[in-house]
Amino acid sequence: TSLLFSIEPLRFPIMFIFGGLITSAYSVSLAYMNDQIKPEQAVSASTSLILINGIGAMIGPLVSGALMDFISINAFYYGFSVILFSLFIFGIYRARVGDEIIIEDQGEFVPVPTRTTPGIWQMTEDEQ
Repeated sequence: TSLLFSIEPLRFPIMFIFGGLITSAYSVSLAYMNDQIKPEQAVSASTSLILINGIGAMIGPLVSGALMDFISINAFYYGFSVILFSLFIFGIYRARVGDEIIIEDQGEFVPVPTRTTPGIWQMTEDEQ
């Protein structure tokens, strides 16, 4: 039998929740980083975050595969649980210890469509 048909029914909602939490981790990290840096630091900070994300994308499957082979297939969920719990603890720590973000010092939100080129965006901006 395949692995898909041998999974208990409760595991599907858990996989859905884990997927939603892990998928949003990069976006939340990016938003948090942009709140903490100066505008002139944006390129180097984004480069660093993309590099860290890439390293994690290379190492993560190797480590989780080895843990799944060594412990069990549930090690995949244990690993994600440790990562999410660590991010949760870090978020609580930074909320209590970190500097307060002053809303007035932030820039204006600029919505950018996800499926367009900078040239089209410039043309629509000129019309306004």
